[in-house]
Amino acid sequence: MRRTASTLALIVASLGFAPSAAAHTPNIASFELSQGPERARLDVHMSTDGMHHVMRARLPGVSFRDMAVEDYERHVLAALREGIELRYDDHEIVLGEAQVALASHQSDVSFTIPAPPVGATQLHAHIDVMHEQHNQNNVLRLVTQTSRAHVVLKSSNDFRGSLALPASSRPAPTASFVQGIARLVGLLLSLLPR
Repeated sequence: MRRTASTLALIVASLGFAPSAAAHTPNIASFELSQGPERARLDVHMSTDGMHHVMRARLPGVSFRDMAVEDYERHVLAALREGIELRYDDHEIVLGEAQVALASHQSDVSFTIPAPPVGATQLHAHIDVMHEQHNQNNVLRLVTQTSRAHVVLKSSNDFRGSLALPASSRPAPTASFVQGIARLVGLLLSLLPR
């Protein structure tokens, strides 16, 4: 057993890994937009160390040791809301309700967002949150029921990029037209004398 442990330690040391190395890279964050038929969600996955570095840059002189967790979460949400701009074509996407899960290595935030409007063809993004990090890479993923696509947003592209919305993720104009006609017929039928 002792020999196995020392052999393992030698292998780890020879590969250049420190046992205390961080589990997540602080300069990579993932932004995954998942689309459903009625609603969509934006899930943000980031290194807690990286986000804390951003908080120190945004709030110099603030003592985080004395700060309540709820206050820290509020600052994280403010940074994300300020640093994330999304659009379906020319329609701005408003980040809705958020759920925050702070952990020792990785922190996650999930926002509700609207589904794409009828006829939307592109998702445009400007995500410069965490740009204070050296060599920051923000990976934007678009996940629908039928496809997956991604783009890496970094300083060389000004943290901007676009992804095509697959035709299957766009609401069909005929479906909303038919629903409108059905509502109109229902309304007219309710007005007829019985």
